[in-house]
Amino acid sequence: MQLPYYQRAYSVKYDLTNCEEEPLHIIQYLQSHAVLLACDKKEMVVTNTTENAPNLIGWEAEKLIGTHLEELFPAEIVDRILGAEELKKINPIKVNFGTRTLNAIAHVQEDLLLIEIEPRDEKVSSVQFLHLIDEAIREVQQTDQIQELLKVAAREVRKLTQFDRVMVYQFDESYNGDVVAEEIALNKDIEPYLGLHYPMTDIPKQARDLYLKNRVRIIADVKSEPARILPSTHPTTGQPLDLTKSVARGVSPVHLEYLGNMGVHASMSIAIVVDESLWGLIACHHYEPKLIDYRIRDIVRFLGQIISGHLSLQAAQIFRRSALNSNIIKAQLVEQMNKDWSLTKGLIKGKVKLTDLNSSSEAAIFIEGKLHRIGKTITTKQLLNLIKWLNEQDFDHYFQTNELPQHYPKAKSFLGKVVGVLAVRIAKGTNDYVLWFKPEIAQTVTWGGKPDKVLEQTEAGMRMTPRKSFAKWEQQVEGRSQSWEEYEVQSALALRADIKDFIFERYREVKQLNKELTSAYQELEQFSYSISHDLRAPLRSIDGFAEILAEDYEDQLDDYGKSLIEIIKISAQKMNLFIDDLLRLAKLGKNDLLLNEIDIIPIIQEIEKTLRVGEATNRTIELDIVEPLPKVLADRTLMYQLFQNLLSNAFKYTRREAVAKIKIEGEIGNSHLIYHISDNGIGFDQIHAEKAFEVFSRLVPEDEFEGTGIGLAIVAKIMQQHQGKIEVISEMGKGSKFSLFFPKISSVHTKK
Repeated sequence: MQLPYYQRAYSVKYDLTNCEEEPLHIIQYLQSHAVLLACDKKEMVVTNTTENAPNLIGWEAEKLIGTHLEELFPAEIVDRILGAEELKKINPIKVNFGTRTLNAIAHVQEDLLLIEIEPRDEKVSSVQFLHLIDEAIREVQQTDQIQELLKVAAREVRKLTQFDRVMVYQFDESYNGDVVAEEIALNKDIEPYLGLHYPMTDIPKQARDLYLKNRVRIIADVKSEPARILPSTHPTTGQPLDLTKSVARGVSPVHLEYLGNMGVHASMSIAIVVDESLWGLIACHHYEPKLIDYRIRDIVRFLGQIISGHLSLQAAQIFRRSALNSNIIKAQLVEQMNKDWSLTKGLIKGKVKLTDLNSSSEAAIFIEGKLHRIGKTITTKQLLNLIKWLNEQDFDHYFQTNELPQHYPKAKSFLGKVVGVLAVRIAKGTNDYVLWFKPEIAQTVTWGGKPDKVLEQTEAGMRMTPRKSFAKWEQQVEGRSQSWEEYEVQSALALRADIKDFIFERYREVKQLNKELTSAYQELEQFSYSISHDLRAPLRSIDGFAEILAEDYEDQLDDYGKSLIEIIKISAQKMNLFIDDLLRLAKLGKNDLLLNEIDIIPIIQEIEKTLRVGEATNRTIELDIVEPLPKVLADRTLMYQLFQNLLSNAFKYTRREAVAKIKIEGEIGNSHLIYHISDNGIGFDQIHAEKAFEVFSRLVPEDEFEGTGIGLAIVAKIMQQHQGKIEVISEMGKGSKFSLFFPKISSVHTKK
């Protein structure tokens, strides 16, 4: 007993477990409605044919092998084939075998001329079909909406072919398919498939690839026994014949089984190709055997190309409109960055924001170790962990997905929040990113049958078979967002280039500012020494003469005169103090740091002892040193100066309090060791916190509290030299708290 076709087609047996490996282009059968003649291109002698040749052309297969083409066709037909620059331009060729008029379709595959002979429908009128195709083209050209275009495509193909069902089948990113348009015969009881979803396994990859090479595929009779190719191998290489361009190539047994389970007896598919990729198919089903004449198939192929072109055009128009809008937004973002001279302010806090660049719901920038965000659906910790994972991935400029949990398992905790991410690395080799997020879109997908594999017992054993039920089956799909469009990716990469330019320009400006600042410090140093030399002598004279007036002419002065002399002496002392502070500020950074591990407590105790001398006895000063204080790698001289300035301020600005409370404590953080100096003094408005560290800045009444306005500027400069920073929190009438952040690691750079 002869084995079924699906068991005879290959030496390897294929089912759903390995159908993507099925070599469809070298299948060793032809559909029964056609006969194959393979000829050597030089000798024009038949080398291969099919076993059904007697049924269609009246020649025995054995006699055909070795026969010259001129014995089969008139000389003018042979000359026409040999003289054609492109065989597709002369197909189909009308040929006669006995009383039968047939179509011959010729093409070249490697070194063989392949001619397929199939029935010709004499009822096909060129005039009639030219009218139909003209009408179809006009319908397509008048449509400017994609969905309407797809409806027109299904309707016009059905007019041309009269199939029971014509569907437009669109692929998603994973090549699952959706029926997005449908036309069905009204006189038959056919269940609509419109809106149904089908798994990618229904049309495996190698089948999709073949559609890019051969745009129309016909199956005339699902149940018909196919014809074997004799011999099945190439005459010189011994390999199976390559039937990639064949119009009647045998069909995958798995696919035949699938169509049979659907009740389909004949089918035709026309490829829709957009930007050289398979966008989808116009899929035609008939519930009885049906062979469409090659001329009609060629017309339908042409219509498919027109539809593909219109889809490409409309997609390009949508892309251009979207890209133009993104370019406008991008230009505004760049303008904001330049206006504020700030990357984060320009992208996050401006009138136009990062999220306006595309259809994202949230965005973030991670640069120089700092995170700046728009929206906070996921926690900062989750976002930082995602960035850490991105750093471990191998991609050049960007990473994008609409199913983040599929790539990053920890993102399962994002479900119901954001699962689409587009991450752009600002510069290669860095960990700086711009990120956009899209929210999860939970949806119900209606499948054309439950997409499960079915185990079936056969004589050869258990095998995976196509599903047998195509009843609607609903599935709740989670973990996906709207896909990232190509224009969104391109606009993100364009913004990346602008950010890199901005950073370079900022670096260039900072470099120039540093140069100017260095020059300014040199001038300040020279000016400071000039002040020291030129002003101290007159000040000494002023102070000396004021002292003489006070001693020698005291009896001649009234109280007002005596107070004026006292003011002169105090002003001279303040001027001397100002000059001392200015010189100290100018000298900072001139010498190398002498770094040692320092215990801060003895320094504080020494400063305290000095500050208490001369303090009023009518108030209590409680200095609380919370031990232990961490040791710091620093320059001892500068540390003494730093704590002296801070503690003298604490003593001074708590003068109104009967009990002054000053507290010094320390802690060790992840990357810094920190000292806190707090008091219960007069405090100041927190909005002036940054101004407090500027030179000559005084936030308190000058007539109540002495000082030059340079002390905190010196403190900030010392912290900068030690690669640290200082912060302050203050409140009017309640006191201030200064925090000193020193690097935890021993990597403080010294001047060379």
